[in-house]
Amino acid sequence: LQFLYLIGRAGRGDAALGLPASRSGFEAAVMAGPGSSPEARAEGTAVLHEVGAGAGLLCIISPRGGGRIVCVADAACPESGKANAHVPAGFEEVRALTGGGSGVAVFHGQHPSLGSCVMKHGSHKDTAEVWSLTTIAKELAVRAKGSAEAAAAAARLTARIPEFRFIYVSTHHLVDRTEILWRLLRKNVFSIVGHMSPAPSAVSWSTRPPRTPGARPLEGRTFSGLSSGSPREAQSQGTSSPRSNPSPSPPASPKGSMHSHRQRQFIDTVSSYVRIKSSEAMAKAEAVPICLLSSNGSGQAIEVADARVDVHLGAKARLIKEGGGAEVGLSSCDGDEEVLTMDTFVAELQRLQEAKLWKVTVGQKTIGGAVPVTASAYLVTGRLHGSLLDGLLAGFACVLADLRAVTVSEERGAAAQVRDEVERLVADPDATALDVSAAANRFTGSAVHKNFDPRRGRVKLLVDFGAFAARCLAAPDRHHVLAEDEVVPAGFLARLLREGAILSDVFDIDPASPACFDGEVVVGVLHQEPRPWLRLLAQAVGVASPAALETLWTAGLTDAGLHNLFLEAGGEHHLWMFDLGEPGLHTPPGVLTKFLMSFFHVLGMVDAGPAWVRRFEAAPGGERLRMTSGTAEALQSATAAFTTAINHFVTHVFDGDPAVRRLLLRYVALQLVSDAAFCLERWHNKGGGAERLAGGTEGSLSKWLWRALWDIYVASYVHHTFGGTPC
Repeated sequence: LQFLYLIGRAGRGDAALGLPASRSGFEAAVMAGPGSSPEARAEGTAVLHEVGAGAGLLCIISPRGGGRIVCVADAACPESGKANAHVPAGFEEVRALTGGGSGVAVFHGQHPSLGSCVMKHGSHKDTAEVWSLTTIAKELAVRAKGSAEAAAAAARLTARIPEFRFIYVSTHHLVDRTEILWRLLRKNVFSIVGHMSPAPSAVSWSTRPPRTPGARPLEGRTFSGLSSGSPREAQSQGTSSPRSNPSPSPPASPKGSMHSHRQRQFIDTVSSYVRIKSSEAMAKAEAVPICLLSSNGSGQAIEVADARVDVHLGAKARLIKEGGGAEVGLSSCDGDEEVLTMDTFVAELQRLQEAKLWKVTVGQKTIGGAVPVTASAYLVTGRLHGSLLDGLLAGFACVLADLRAVTVSEERGAAAQVRDEVERLVADPDATALDVSAAANRFTGSAVHKNFDPRRGRVKLLVDFGAFAARCLAAPDRHHVLAEDEVVPAGFLARLLREGAILSDVFDIDPASPACFDGEVVVGVLHQEPRPWLRLLAQAVGVASPAALETLWTAGLTDAGLHNLFLEAGGEHHLWMFDLGEPGLHTPPGVLTKFLMSFFHVLGMVDAGPAWVRRFEAAPGGERLRMTSGTAEALQSATAAFTTAINHFVTHVFDGDPAVRRLLLRYVALQLVSDAAFCLERWHNKGGGAERLAGGTEGSLSKWLWRALWDIYVASYVHHTFGGTPC
C-alpha cells in the first residue's frame, strides 16, 4: 500500500516540480489554428494559444539571438525505432543512425527550414546536452575576445562542433508515464498480486512456481537496488545490498530495509509488469494539450494540470499577429522582466522530463563533411593507420591547444589546491571517495566519484553484480529471471567478478596469440586495492609535465571518443566532434581519457542488426570463452593504433613524461571498467533481471551483458599488456 501511495502521488503531479521563473527578453511565436481565441483562465491570465493533437512546440533560436516557440504540425517518426518519437512535420529522408553505444534513438532528417539535422528522442539528459550547445557557442564568443590567439582558436573550435537546431515538444510527448503506471496499478493490482507466490519459508522454499517460458528464474535480486528505499530512488542509484551466500532459507531483509520479503516481492513483480504495460499504454495514449498563457504563473513557467500543460510566457506576453494559419507571438521590450527566458523554459522542461519521464526530440546541425564517417568506422574496418591516423592525432592535439588558448589564466591553476587536498586525505585514514572535493574530482576527469563512491560507485556495482548473478544461478526464483540468451554471459560475468578471479578462469589463453596475457581481473585489482581513488589522485598531481597539471575549459568535449568524431582524409582540420556534453574544467589527460579508451571500447559495440558483434565464442569444451578470429585481428589493429596515439600525446603534448603515460593507461583501464558497469545499469533499467511478460518491446538485452564482458576483458588487457606483465 505504501508503494501504491507513492506511485499515485507521483502520478498526480506535484506543484513543487517546477523551477522559479526568471524572465527577460524572450519572444514566443506560434502558428495560430482553429480555436485559438483567448479565454480568461484567472485574473490577469489569458490563453494566447492552445496546441492540440497533431501539433507541437518547436523551440528554436531566432536570428536576433532570442528564443522562439513555433507551433507546428506534428509527425510520428517510426524510422527512429521508437514508438513515441515525433518530429516537426516536413522532415524528409529520415533514417536511423547507428554506431552509438548508449541505447538512445538517433536519426537524421532533412527539413526545408531547419536544414540537415541529427536528432535524438531522449530524456532530460539529452535535452541538457543539446541545449548546452548554445552555452558553448556563447562562451566561445566571449572567450574569443581575450586575444588574437583566442579568437583564432575559438573559430577553429566553432567549426568543429555542431550548432543547436531545436527542441521539439509534441503533445504526444507529454503523456505522464507515472500517471499511466498508477492507472495500470489501480486497474490491475489484483492480477499483479496473482503472479506472486507465498512468502517462502525454510520448509517450503524448494517448492517453486512454474517457470516463465523463454526465461530462466533467478533469486536474490538485490543488485536491482529495489530491496530498500523508494523504487525510483533505488533504480536511479543502481545500488546493491551487501553480498551474501545462497541459502535455502528465506532471504533476509537488508539491514535498515523498510520492506519485508513479501513487500519486496510485490515491488519486483510490479516493476516487471509495468515495464510491459506502460509501453502498450504509451502507444495508445491521447495527446496532452499545451496552453500558452500570458501570465507569470505561481512561480513556475511550466505547470502540469489535470489534462493539459500550461506554459506561462509572462504577464506582458502579447500576440504579434492573429488569424487562421498566421504567425502569432509575443512582443517584448529590452530589459523587460515580465517575459519568459528560453533558458528558464528549457530548465523547467528538463525538470519535468525527469519527474514525469517525458522524452522529447532534440536536434543539432549535421556536420562532418560531404559523407560523414566516424573515426570508429575506420578503426573497426582496419583503415585507421598511416596518414589518416596521423591526421586524427594532429587534429586532436590541435583541439587541446585550442582549448588551452580559450581557457583564461584563472581557470588553469587547480593543481596546487588538489595537491594540498591529497596530503590531507592521506593523513586521514577514515577518508573515503565521498570526501574528495568537486574540484579534485574534476581534476581526474570526474573519475573518483563516478567509480569509487562506496555506496553506488561503478566498481562496487560490478562486484555486487557478480555476487548477484552467482546467487541467481545457484538459487533460482521466478520473480527474478534471466532470459535464455542471458544465462551464458551472466554466468561468465559471475565467474569473472568473483574475488580473486583471473582471466584464465573465463577466457581460453592461447600462448601463440599476439594478445596473450593472463592475470587478475582489473575489477578485482581496483576493488581490493586500499583506497584506489587516493592513488589515482596522487598519480594525477604527481606527474612532472606542466601541460598535464593545467585545467582546461572543455567546450563540452568530455566524451570525445572515436565513435563521436567524424574524420576525413586531408589533415588536422578535417576532424569534427559531436554528441557534446556540458562544458567544464578538466585536465588534458582527463579530456584524452574517452578518446584513448575508445580505441578498444568501440570494438564492443559494432552494429550487427539489433545487437552488437559478439566478440567471444565458446572455447573447446564449452567451459571458457575465446576471442573470435575476427576479434583477435581487430584487437591487434586497435592496439597498434592505440600505441601510436598514446606515444604521440606523451611525446608531443606531455614532454615525454613517463608518469603521464602511466596515468593515461590507468584512466583508460578504469574508463573501460566504468563502461562495463554502465552496460549492466542499462541492462537492468531496460528490464534485465526481472520477469518479462509477453508483449515486451525491448527485445533481447543480452547484448549489454556481452559488451560488459568485452569491456572487462579489454580493461584487463590494457592493465596487463601496457601496465603489468604480459604472459
